[in-house]
Amino acid sequence: MTVDTSTQSAEAEARLKAYYGEFTSEREKAALSVPLRLVAAWGRNDAAGMAQVCTDDSTRILPGDVYKCGRDEIHAFMAAAFAGPFKGTGVTGRPVDVRFVGDDVALLRTHGGILAPGETEIEPELAGVDPNAFVRITSDVGKSVSMGLGAIPAMMSFRAEIVERVPQHPIELLDKLQDYALAAWSAHILAAAPD
Repeated sequence: MTVDTSTQSAEAEARLKAYYGEFTSEREKAALSVPLRLVAAWGRNDAAGMAQVCTDDSTRILPGDVYKCGRDEIHAFMAAAFAGPFKGTGVTGRPVDVRFVGDDVALLRTHGGILAPGETEIEPELAGVDPNAFVRITSDVGKSVSMGLGAIPAMMSFRAEIVERVPQHPIELLDKLQDYALAAWSAHILAAAPD
């Protein structure tokens, strides 16, 4: 089988151009390569790859009072996440804002979310939610999401019985439960982000 590398190269270039959007300077593109590398490492569920993108003094702040400093802590946290609630997940994002606060320091804001295994885009009904509509949840969202994701396989084993015994229940809600659980985590991340 012959692979047309020029077509693949043109497609890759078009995807990068679409990703960068209005951020066209080489400096902006260099800064925005960081989330691209994080997305790629997450897609492989590669905790070491995610930590490698970070500097030795990187900080990762996530909802639930998660504060990790340095590559080792970030690696350990992501390895546990990929072994648990984020196993098989991906992440997506597009640049919204790039600000340079020094010669070698940029602040990046992206909009995206966590993708359920096998998904390539955020579900339209979830992507369309106004981020300002999110409400901060005071329970341990990470634990709740992890427990929900852990229960899904057992719940799905009863899918046929649910359809038969509870016909008025919209079964598509059960089918999308994993997406909704990951959306709850994404919403919590957005709601918990500092202003």
